Amino acid sequence: MTSDDTHEKTAKMLHDHNNFGLDITLIKQEKVPSLADTNASFVLQKVEGKGSTHYQLGTKPHGHGDVHTLLHTSGLAKKWKKEGRKWVVFFQDTNALVFRGISATLGVSKSKHFAFNSITVERKPGEPKGAICKLHGENKSITLNIEYNQLDALLRASGFPNGDVASGDSKASPFPGNINSFVIDLDVYVKVLEKSGGRVPEFVNPKYTKNPQKPREFKKPTRLECMMQDFPRLLPPAIAAARVGYTLMPRWLVCSSVKNNIEDARKKQMQTGYPECAASGEADYYRVNRMLLHSLGVKVEVDSATDVFSGIEVKSGARIVFTPRFASCINDLRSKFPNPSKIEISNRSTLVLDAKNLTIHTLCLDGALKIIATDASNVQCGKQKVLKVVNKGHVIQKVLESDKNIDENVKIRGYDLKVVEERVEKFTQPGEFHI
Repeated sequence: MTSDDTHEKTAKMLHDHNNFGLDITLIKQEKVPSLADTNASFVLQKVEGKGSTHYQLGTKPHGHGDVHTLLHTSGLAKKWKKEGRKWVVFFQDTNALVFRGISATLGVSKSKHFAFNSITVERKPGEPKGAICKLHGENKSITLNIEYNQLDALLRASGFPNGDVASGDSKASPFPGNINSFVIDLDVYVKVLEKSGGRVPEFVNPKYTKNPQKPREFKKPTRLECMMQDFPRLLPPAIAAARVGYTLMPRWLVCSSVKNNIEDARKKQMQTGYPECAASGEADYYRVNRMLLHSLGVKVEVDSATDVFSGIEVKSGARIVFTPRFASCINDLRSKFPNPSKIEISNRSTLVLDAKNLTIHTLCLDGALKIIATDASNVQCGKQKVLKVVNKGHVIQKVLESDKNIDENVKIRGYDLKVVEERVEKFTQPGEFHI
């Protein structure tokens, strides 16, 4: 789902990359009027023209809850059901790690007969992350995400006098953190959409200035918005009470968002330990893959050192990338590395594996190696003899926030990755190949 702010650039990116080989449909949400103050005054934006000046209504996106309405009105949800699909997975594009947890969440959804299953992580008290709670009312109950700015007051009003605090000796909240990724039973989903149109409840969430003279003054205009994780509010009471749940996963495995600029990221790291920015998102992605290989018995350090980029601390080590074609879960990885003790990857190395039928039997890597192959190619790496790759590899070069000659997409990460030397093995023909 896109909006006017993102649609054209998103469509161009997908076109330029041939949709990354995927079947992708874009659905665009409309905007709603911006609200300037507590009287809900509309915002007027001045537009200068040739010889004239006029004003237009300021607008903002309505929130990601519109995805349900658009999946209904576009007919996509019905189409998927007719095609025999069983589940719909929702995710936000800021968190690439969530795909590591989707397979397991689908398994939980099927075994527990969940209609709605949220992927969650451990949450720190006070952290700006929604919490999954079970709310009880007269003759009904519902499991639902409660936004962080409402949680403390709700808890204090519901028999928790200390509000949003840790549970017992733990440093974690007893309520798991919502990461806005979930799985819905498609049959239930289509039926609810037909009845509700997918219109989830709206709310207003203004951010106020800290001006004591104007305590109700907005920092910036707000708007009516809605959230996709509020879909359980549309479920029939019996389903909302018994078939809504969550799957709790390690945070390092499924959650590292990229949503803060460098200045905000530094503040977030001080407050919560999670900067959630470009540098941390990329570093955490590499780290997960190091951890997965290490768990199999591959000789690779998980955390070799700590690097600092524009004040953001990240765990450094080998940069390892698996495309979905190569492996989408731990069992895939286990089959692709049948002799893990014979794989050794140095801390400065880069390893990119993009092939469906690729098996790594032995490897000693100290540098950069990429293996790319079509689905018709069967590639055996280090089967006949140990594959040793040593080269100058990729080098990280730190960049300054103040450097106006650096592209923004590099500057927000705090560093640039320079390809000094690498070995690339590419296979475009069918058959069996050995490296």
